[in-house]
Amino acid sequence: MSTDELAVMDGGKCILQVQGVRPFFSDKFDITKHPQYKYLLDSSKKNAFDIAKYLSRRLTVRPDDVYVMGRKQVVEVGSSRVRNRDESEWFRIPDHHPAIISKELFQRVQELKPKKSCIKKNVHLYPLRGKVFCGCCGHAMPRNPSKSHFFVCKHTEVDQSAACHGLRIAEKDLEAILYEIISRQAQVILNVENLSNASLLDTKIATHTEYSQRVESCLDRKRVLYEQVLLKEITLEDYKAQKADVDAELERLRQVQGALSAEIAQAKMDAKTKNARLELAQEISAASGLNTALADALIERVDIHPGNQVDIVWKMKDFCTEGM
Repeated sequence: MSTDELAVMDGGKCILQVQGVRPFFSDKFDITKHPQYKYLLDSSKKNAFDIAKYLSRRLTVRPDDVYVMGRKQVVEVGSSRVRNRDESEWFRIPDHHPAIISKELFQRVQELKPKKSCIKKNVHLYPLRGKVFCGCCGHAMPRNPSKSHFFVCKHTEVDQSAACHGLRIAEKDLEAILYEIISRQAQVILNVENLSNASLLDTKIATHTEYSQRVESCLDRKRVLYEQVLLKEITLEDYKAQKADVDAELERLRQVQGALSAEIAQAKMDAKTKNARLELAQEISAASGLNTALADALIERVDIHPGNQVDIVWKMKDFCTEGM
């Protein structure tokens, strides 16, 4: 069709084009017959959306809030399915709403408001919580909620033939046994002389410095030889022979220097570990008994056997082997 023909085409007709089909004439759809027509502005002026009125009805936000738009995105055009956008794709408009009070006043009020905290109830904390196990069946031994607390193996209560049937140990007795073991080891650590080996570390550092200076001397010697051969003060053959000797000495010095560096690093790590053990030993000596801090720092688990025999799995193994 030409432009003139399109201009005089009947207003009730349209040219419809569908993929795979040649364009054809069709009657226009009567929009008033659509089931959702009642929601359009053409149906009633009450359906008009006034953006200014909508924004004016919004609640006033706090002074430090930011107006955010574009939190969601339509999955495909014409669909009602939406997805949440990433926060980096949001549109933020600071100070969009007029504030009732200033930001400074709001912050001062927040600082004066009492802080609410939810206190957990019925939480019983004790040093060996979750650390006591039966040495026979391997199951956890819960603490009996009574005035005189006991750790009891409940897994074999009905099995009278089991080795751990009726196995129990008083909490105060178990804590006394563990504290005695820990205290003895703490005294051993406190009585060890030269715990940090500071003098040995200083000697290694001085030796390392000396070898570093010797390496620099070899490098200077190589630079002098190179200058001499350039100035033709020595022959090329003499330069190669002397350089080979310097390279061999330099390689030996660097190997010794690398070994000393590794020894110094290990010595510093050992000194740090020993200092940590010394501080922990001093803390144990100052304590009056086993507490939660000591139990969490030293004890992984405690296995109870018949006859109040105890096996301890330590967290800090070096603490429990020093001097033994």
